[in-house]
Amino acid sequence: MKGVRKGTARVKGKARVKGVQVPVTKTTAAKAAMTDDELNAEVDRLLTEELAKRRTALRLEIIYRERAKAAKAHLDWVNRRRPEDDPPTPAEEAARDAQLEKSRAAMREKLAANDARFAAEEQARLKVPQRPGTLPGTGAEGFEVKR
Repeated sequence: MKGVRKGTARVKGKARVKGVQVPVTKTTAAKAAMTDDELNAEVDRLLTEELAKRRTALRLEIIYRERAKAAKAHLDWVNRRRPEDDPPTPAEEAARDAQLEKSRAAMREKLAANDARFAAEEQARLKVPQRPGTLPGTGAEGFEVKR
């Protein structure tokens, strides 16, 4: 069948392309009859379209690369080495140990003072005269036990 593209069906002078009927025409003769100016204009148009596509693709690639570079720079900054990551020097360690020992000594003094105060209060509480029928040291000195 002349004038029908491969994979199409001919129906009374029309070709069916993907379910739509289009008239069968010879387009090759019109293109061959183009002048040099028309051909140059067509080539320029196609070249401009192709360059625009490539420019867009290249632009997206450059954007991706720059964003990746910025993300890497940010992660490098986040994961940078900090002074606290370094082990302490012997002088810093000695100063820290002295501060810890001073703090522990102050805590031991405070706990010893609290223990002495609590022991004195317990002795004073146990020396309170007990009424018969009450349990010693329970704080129930003013109450009687029912029998």
